[in-house]
Amino acid sequence: MSNFKTSKSATNSLESLVRTAMTNGELAPGVAAQISQYRSSRLSCEERRLLAILDDAIADGCVVPLDVSMLRNRRRMAYSVS
Repeated sequence: MSNFKTSKSATNSLESLVRTAMTNGELAPGVAAQISQYRSSRLSCEERRLLAILDDAIADGCVVPLDVSMLRNRRRMAYSVS
């Protein structure tokens, strides 16, 4: 078995990342970092389409990119409630 990702498995991975962002309505920093690696590589038509869908969702406010400071504040609020 080869250690190299085929373009199909890479597309499936990107699709999974986009679906995660769309389902949660937010783009976590780790997911954003993985997606930016895809953006800097040679993309298939399907991968470009997936990124366009994500970009449209972000532009429309359906997916909100999160930053690390926002995550820290959420964690503090969760601890202060309990």
